[in-house]
Amino acid sequence: MLTLTLKGLEEDGLVNRTMYPTIPPRVDYELTDLGRKLIVPLQSLYDWAVGASAGDAGRAREIRKKTAKGGVTTDELHRCEVASDSRTRAASSCEG
Repeated sequence: MLTLTLKGLEEDGLVNRTMYPTIPPRVDYELTDLGRKLIVPLQSLYDWAVGASAGDAGRAREIRKKTAKGGVTTDELHRCEVASDSRTRAASSCEG
């Protein structure tokens, strides 16, 4: 699977592959300029994922379930999403 992924990245121009005719065979991969351009957005995605706690996803899931059952209004849901986006903790309907 890793080999297929690396071949796809090579075809997309994100990595360069260098093969050395040794025993055992050696293959090196390095990022291309295009691949290096992905570092900043991927770092942002990583930072976001690390910063979001597992509880955030669980709370969001529970709020969506309550909304579907009519327990939370869409206005309350929106307030919770906005509070979550701004990294604040809303003490009302977002937690329960």
